[in-house]
Amino acid sequence: MGLRRYILRRLGLMIIVIWGLITITFIVSHVIPVDPVALWAGEKARMQELDIIRKRYHLDEPLWRQYIYFFQDLLQGNLGISPVTNRPVLQDLTYFFPATFELALLSLIMVMALGILFGVFSALKRGSITDHLLRIYSLTGTSMPIFWLGVMLQFVLYFSLDWLPLGGRIDAQWTRITGFVLLDTLIAGNLHGFLDAFKHMIMPAFCLSFSSMGLVVRITRSSMLEVLGADYIRTAKSKGLPKNVVIYKHVLKNALIPPLTALAWTFGNLLQGAMITETVFSWPGIGNYAASAIYTLDFPAVMGFTILAGISVVVVNLITDLLYLFIDPRIRMLEAA
Repeated sequence: MGLRRYILRRLGLMIIVIWGLITITFIVSHVIPVDPVALWAGEKARMQELDIIRKRYHLDEPLWRQYIYFFQDLLQGNLGISPVTNRPVLQDLTYFFPATFELALLSLIMVMALGILFGVFSALKRGSITDHLLRIYSLTGTSMPIFWLGVMLQFVLYFSLDWLPLGGRIDAQWTRITGFVLLDTLIAGNLHGFLDAFKHMIMPAFCLSFSSMGLVVRITRSSMLEVLGADYIRTAKSKGLPKNVVIYKHVLKNALIPPLTALAWTFGNLLQGAMITETVFSWPGIGNYAASAIYTLDFPAVMGFTILAGISVVVVNLITDLLYLFIDPRIRMLEAA
């Protein structure tokens, strides 16, 4: 019963957070002292055409009334029509989101596999040259600008060595089934397309994961060192348990919660923060779509991206909190009380 209350309470908080995010974004985007209608209609548009567009998007009415119209449409599952693409925003999001999700998922796998591995290795080799090198990498990763790293990767791996494609998602022909290019090429049995798409993903995925990987290395190392110094770990060692059992069953399991929190935060940021990476690598994802929407003052598209990003973050955080209950029995007992 306690677990059910916990989930319902988190769902209620999710709704409040998403509502606050939508409200703030709506107000900030609509009080910009610029007339977006002229940008949408073009330089040669007549005054009559501008008035039609203003009425269509209720821009000739007070802000509070625009907000009510927006929420009425939102409750019906309608995110509006983009004045730039002339397509429903929901259709655009459905089209572009799989590319970003696929890129973010590959980046998260890199962060999980390498970040936790390097963090554990750094903690076990504390004070060694390897530990110092990994700590230098973690500091470099968290401080290096993503756009600079992306340009350097392109210069080395494309212009100098010609190992990987410069940008884009795929050069080979593929049939869009689910929108996830790796999955679609596998379903179609298109091995050449799968390998081509995977090669296109390596540079942007690594660039997107680089800073997050450094953060996970630091957090995993600190958490491991804290657990290694605990009394129950010394007791386990004194009982003669094998080193691998002590490390992977007792130390790593109890040290996973801080890295798991970092991974959840990382995945949420990968989904919404791929804007720079997608722009550098011409990746046709939601980040590139949002950057274009901001540049053209496409209010419906900006709001759609904000809602999608907010829902992604709160859902990932909810899943993470539920994982806590399975990793740490103390949290499960506390919530069930």
